[in-house]
Amino acid sequence: MQGLPRLCVTPLLLALVFLLPAFPTTAQDSGIQVSSPEQIKEDLVKVPCDNEERLAAVRSLFERAGASPSDVTIDKYTDVENLVVTKKGESAEKIVVGAHYDKVADGCGALDNWTGIVTLSHLYRTLKAVPLKKTLVFIAFGKERSDRLACDDERYQ
Repeated sequence: MQGLPRLCVTPLLLALVFLLPAFPTTAQDSGIQVSSPEQIKEDLVKVPCDNEERLAAVRSLFERAGASPSDVTIDKYTDVENLVVTKKGESAEKIVVGAHYDKVADGCGALDNWTGIVTLSHLYRTLKAVPLKKTLVFIAFGKERSDRLACDDERYQ
């Protein structure tokens, strides 16, 4: 894979979550759990307005999405705590998918970026039972700008 650029995927999350219901029912019958709009809305309205509560809320979202405690780790990166959920694939190659869970001082940060965190957890829920060739690494970044640093961090490659 030398010479190919590494990608940190964020914008595709929303598209994937909403396109998966279009899969044939045989895919849904095979254990794939596609979140309903009601389930997504339920998680969106539970946005914690205090940054100190957000990490625990993110962990809770992933646990409700089916992540086992052994799949969830907290990775301290400089002064930031990133929640990392790994869905093992057949190979050592990895795809990193992420969103940040921090917010600015004003408001609750529902759009920036609780929507990304909820989408990330529901994408995990949908893909957790799907056999994949590559390992998926879902990262909830503790600070908005730390996602760009993680793209170059060898721990996530």
